[in-house]
Amino acid sequence: MPTTTWNTDPASTLHDHGANRPKRSLARKWILIAIAAVLLLPIAGLGIKCLSTAEVVEKGELLPYVQGYSIYKVRVLDRYEFFVEPDYRPSGDLFNAYVLVGIAFISLTFAVVMKALSIAPTGKTIRFFWCMFFGASFVAADEILGIHETLGHNMQFLTTIVPIAHRPDDAIILFYCIPALAFVCYFFKTLVVSRSAVLFFIVALVMFAIAAVSDGLTLPIEEFCEVISSICLISGVMSLGLHHIKAHSSIPA
Repeated sequence: MPTTTWNTDPASTLHDHGANRPKRSLARKWILIAIAAVLLLPIAGLGIKCLSTAEVVEKGELLPYVQGYSIYKVRVLDRYEFFVEPDYRPSGDLFNAYVLVGIAFISLTFAVVMKALSIAPTGKTIRFFWCMFFGASFVAADEILGIHETLGHNMQFLTTIVPIAHRPDDAIILFYCIPALAFVCYFFKTLVVSRSAVLFFIVALVMFAIAAVSDGLTLPIEEFCEVISSICLISGVMSLGLHHIKAHSSIPA
């Protein structure tokens, strides 16, 4: 007569129930990312719309306590008006530059910490974060100082090389795609170790390409795509850095 054997080992039962926890945790993380994207994208779009429609309607000593210098009255969405300091006029490019500066210093932090604690899986991982630091720093400086516009003004022949570019500086933005793709190809194995980082980097690259083409065609979605690209890039860098720190150190996850 067959007998039934009951598993009375609590440790074994706990192990069986916990086997599916990583899958559940991963699914929960992706669901939270999707919800955050659905909630944040419209907010980001509205913010970019406000920045892109901002116009200075009046300048001067507009308030009783403002003397000896000028402030701006700015109108957004053709309806709402508010006062701002001249150095703080709303700008999509300026906001994007702040995000890029954040990317640069987050990358610098990961590079220094991984090197100091010897927790990087390969030297290439540290090189990735150093390249991110220098690349993001350059693009942030470009956004603030208008480097590619200055170069374009002195290289007007570029419009004959890139027919879709209405301005020579638009052609330079398209050329930025070349080092970006080379960077992705060289560090491909470093990028694909984290699924969430891969997703963020793919969206960032696609948005950057759309922004570059939109800039060349003078489409109104350029600033929006640039900001979304930078936000996805900073999310990808953080995801990748935390993945390596948790996987290759004794720091508890």
